[in-house]
Parts: sequence; structure tokens; C-alpha cells
Amino acid sequence: MLSPTVPRIRKYLAIDALLQGLRKRFEAIPDPRRAASIDHSQADCLMSAFAMFSLKEPSLLAFENRRKDQSLMNLYRIKSIPSDTQHREILDEVDNISCPACLVKNSKSGKVEYSHQMVAAVLVHPESKIVIPIAVEPIIQQDGNNKNDCERNAVRRLLKLVRKLHPKLKCIVIEDGLSSNGPHIADLIAMDFPFILGAKPSDHTYLFRNFSTMNEVGLAQTLSCEATATTPATQTQWHDHLQLNASHLELSVKLIEHKEFSTDGAIAKRFSWVTQLELEPSIIPKLVAGGRCRWKIENETFNTLKNQGYNLDHNFGHGKKNLSTVFAMLMFLAFLVDQVQQLSCPLFAKAMSKFNTKRAYWQHLRSCFETFALVTWIGLYEAIIAGRTRNQPLSFDSG
Repeated sequence: MLSPTVPRIRKYLAIDALLQGLRKRFEAIPDPRRAASIDHSQADCLMSAFAMFSLKEPSLLAFENRRKDQSLMNLYRIKSIPSDTQHREILDEVDNISCPACLVKNSKSGKVEYSHQMVAAVLVHPESKIVIPIAVEPIIQQDGNNKNDCERNAVRRLLKLVRKLHPKLKCIVIEDGLSSNGPHIADLIAMDFPFILGAKPSDHTYLFRNFSTMNEVGLAQTLSCEATATTPATQTQWHDHLQLNASHLELSVKLIEHKEFSTDGAIAKRFSWVTQLELEPSIIPKLVAGGRCRWKIENETFNTLKNQGYNLDHNFGHGKKNLSTVFAMLMFLAFLVDQVQQLSCPLFAKAMSKFNTKRAYWQHLRSCFETFALVTWIGLYEAIIAGRTRNQPLSFDSG
């Protein structure tokens, strides 16, 4: 029974329910191996690799030291933990320098670099720091010969995947300036995704020239707000009938331009977006806040995965076919479970709040697996909250 000072958990959004659902899905994935040759189930292998990312281990080799960790097996629902080599053999066939899906970069010095990249769809909200990833799509070599084409083709597949997985999802797609082009906007309209897309004057001279003309003749609408103790003075202008560019005269968009001013009246920040949403003064501030949410995708998703212990930039293993992509997906699943807990599990959030950074929390969590015999996540979170996992005195037998 939880003590009165410990917040209650939400049963179906707590880690036990999330891991149970994850294990069930892993067990449903077909295993191509012959049953007679199996020492570790594919589900165990996937759950073990997930646990590695969940605990923010720096490598498969470091995680191999936990193969006999009963606490880890208890909490992550694993029957047996494969070795480093077995992980690679089960999740892919062989290690290799490159694979057919690799992106290839040739430097001027003649050096050839291979890499894997991906695009991700996450749910964001102006009033929340928590982001919820809902789909990931790898960028593959066949997507094109330049960065823009690669991203656009991968994003097209990603949007189709999101709509297939969530056919009734009501959301507004927020993207950067690369996305405000005719073919992509046509895709969004066809898939019934309303949008707020970044648009830079340097990339849309036709659009902004016409907007400037409309503004000069008084046809652009303006909403100005004075500075307060906590917010700068702002001016937002918009026009609801402009052509995106000379190549897509049939494509009508609405342009929003938002400016923030410093105390001396100079423009400190400038943002602009295209949309087809209905525009009126009462909702303009919400649309501006929504458009500015795009930074959360980079800051709260990819920067967190790179700098808060998930080791996104680390090569956990390449493989010839799918290993890199499988590991990336498992990392995103670990991130998803953490984000859902942070949003919906008060126990997890309160335990994490005991530490100054997420990285410090992950480090302490790993030490708990090394120090204590763990049976349940609730018991672990309660112990962290109560301070029973830190600065514990050692007891020695006398004599």
C-alpha cells in the first residue's frame, strides 16, 4: 500500500502496463529462426535491447555485464538476456561497414562516410515540455541524392504511416521552412492534415513580395500587443489569400508574420508561417504559439536523445540489413515510455524530480540495479522518493 505522501499511479499508463504491452507486441513479431536452434527468444532479445536504452547504457558491451541481473529480468519481463554477439546475430545477420539503406557522404578529401538518419512525428503542445513520439521513419539511400529530397520523401512516408496508425487523429502539422513547398502541402491536404509551416522570406520571395504589397495598401490585418513585465511587445500581421509561389498559382495559402520587439523598439525576433486554417484576431495568438512549438521537436526530442543519456549519436551496432534501424526504433520506444511516465505517472515524475538532471537520474537508476534486489517498479520509485537508495551506510560484521 502506498504511503499518503506518495502520489498514486495511473494503472494503464504506468511502466508495468507499458512494458506488458510492449512485451506482447514483441512476442507477435515473426521469428525467422528454426525453433530447434533458439537459445534466446526474439522477444527476450528485443526486451533486453529495450532495457539497454531504457537504462541509458552506453553500449551493448556495457549492458552485457547485466546478463545475470535478476532485478533487470524481474522489472523488464525478460526470461534470459542474450550476449552482445547474440543480440547482433538475432537482430541482424552480420556487422558490416555499410548496408543498402546507408546514406553515403563523399568528402572533398576522398573520405567516404556512412550514416543513418530518420524523421520523427511527435505530439507537442505550447503549454507542455513533454513530447510524445508517435511514429519514426528512416531516411534511406534510395530517397534521393540531396538532403532536401531525402527528407521530403521520408516525411511523405511518415505522414502516410501516421494517418494509417491514427486515422481519426485531430492535430495540426507543424514543420520548418523546408516543408512549405507545393508538393508537400498537396500531400498534407490529401491526407487531411491541417498545417502551420515555417516560411522564410529568402525562400519565398514571390509570396512575401505580394504580402508586402497587400500590407502597403492596408489589406493585411494587424494585431499588436504591448510589452508586459514578462513578455515583449509584439506585432502579428496576416493575409488570408496569397499564392505560395509563381509555380503554384492554383495553391492559395494564408501568411502569418510575427515580430517581437526589444525595449528600444528594434525587431528582436521574426517568425513567419503559411497555413490554410481560419484566421481571426481571437485565435492568432494560439496559432503563433502553435507555430513556435516546432522548436520542441528539436529541443525536447532529438537534443534530449543526444544529450540526456540516450546516446542517439552512438553506434550501437550496424548490421547488414536492419540492425541500426531496429536499435533506433527501440531507443525511441524507450524515450516514449519515459515521456508517457513523465506525463502520466506521478511516481516516476516525483522520483526524477529528486535529481538536477535527467542524466543524473538515469545514472542513479542504473546504480540501483547494481546495489539492490528489485522486484517491482513501484517499490523502486517509492524507495528513490523516500531517499532510501542514496547514502546508505555499509554494515560490517564485528570480530
